[in-house]
Amino acid sequence: MAADSMSSYTVLNPATQGWDVVQSYSYANKLIQFGSASIGALVWGLGSLQGRSIQNLVEEFVRLHLAQNDPKVADTATALALFIKTAYEQQYPDPNVRPGLGFLIGGYDSSRPFARQWAFEFPQTSVPVELLPDANNQPSFGVQWFGQTDALARLMHGFDFRLINGLKSKGFDSTQVDNFFSAPNVWAMKIPYEVIFDGMPLQDAIDYAAYLIHVVKGRFRFVVGPKVCGGPVDIAVVKPAKFEWIRKKTLSHEHEI
Repeated sequence: MAADSMSSYTVLNPATQGWDVVQSYSYANKLIQFGSASIGALVWGLGSLQGRSIQNLVEEFVRLHLAQNDPKVADTATALALFIKTAYEQQYPDPNVRPGLGFLIGGYDSSRPFARQWAFEFPQTSVPVELLPDANNQPSFGVQWFGQTDALARLMHGFDFRLINGLKSKGFDSTQVDNFFSAPNVWAMKIPYEVIFDGMPLQDAIDYAAYLIHVVKGRFRFVVGPKVCGGPVDIAVVKPAKFEWIRKKTLSHEHEI
């Protein structure tokens, strides 16, 4: 699991009905361990709720609601979603005016021999959905990315949705465009880069995750627009009986203000 550290604060623009970034901080914790459990969370979207960081809310959830003995990943994700939903809907009571806030909960418990991942994202859904579920008691290996993903889509898939929408806006037949860019079709044409995840050594997986994070950081460093990704990179490896930090920022004073 890997994340950057940029936390952005947004306000609703009445003219565009979009969310404009008004401030960004570079040292947020978007990769969070659940107490001493072999479970972690990745967070994207909103930087705070009710004046509190998302990390602070997750830590309160861990203290008050996390099962102490062998917490199940699925149960933890469901309970966290209900906990966050309360704070989220209190701050944004109008269902038509709600910014995005997403969570990936991943880790190990005694219910399965392999890691499990569950995700939910407000306002689209508050019910966690399992990602890459086991098939016939065998794991499904792969990569998941969330938040600011256009650079990764362009790099790994060879295009992003702006191209699809642009073709449609120019009058190309929507059905034909969707068919051309369907997953089976683009894979058959070998447009996406292929990465073999089955059997990938752990160190290579760590380096791959770091590589993807730095691609996104570079995109927001140099491309015109608000800087919503950046800062130090945090990386953790979740094992059956251990959550291990590979790289974690610490509090310090290293630079002039």
